[in-house]
Amino acid sequence: MILRMNITIIKNLTILFIALAFISSQAVATECNINEENNYFNKLPKDELSSVDKIHLQHFSKRLIGSWKGNLEETLCRGHNEKTLKEIQNKANAAVEIEASSKNDELKFHADLDYGNRKTVLSDNFLGNKNILFFNLKNENSLELHQKFYRYNNNGGSTLVERRYKLQLNRNTIDMTVDYYSNGYLDATQRWFLTKTR
Repeated sequence: MILRMNITIIKNLTILFIALAFISSQAVATECNINEENNYFNKLPKDELSSVDKIHLQHFSKRLIGSWKGNLEETLCRGHNEKTLKEIQNKANAAVEIEASSKNDELKFHADLDYGNRKTVLSDNFLGNKNILFFNLKNENSLELHQKFYRYNNNGGSTLVERRYKLQLNRNTIDMTVDYYSNGYLDATQRWFLTKTR
């Protein structure tokens, strides 16, 4: 009797593990293809940060200014349905310059990227105190910030863009993840591992 019960339990556990593995693989496979939320266009950013949060963000941002070197790992999503969906994985060596900007306390981010078979340059502004959807300074070294705004196209249309930053800053290193969304769909995820050189 005990032996039969043990066999039954083992069979049930095996079925459960297989089901969980299938669900997990499906979630990973369709991650790029899932619309974030049904009310994506109704969830608007706050007007601006509080004066206290602005000061905290300024102090955190100042520590990012300088020269950095390290690696970039990124996933690019191409196509938003099952037939055209592609996830492209890339890795690159990165030389990064982060400078202050007078516009909304943003930082200027410039990266020279070497993918091995090609080289490219990435320049953008990031962080800043406008278009804030979510702000959480967990401690002096850990920041999570979401920004959401409309980007207007040359054809007169617009795209609702969201960026989600997670930064872990130590004395001389940055571990930063940035998720890029367009109209609720994940476009790309970048993870930067950087060490300060100057």
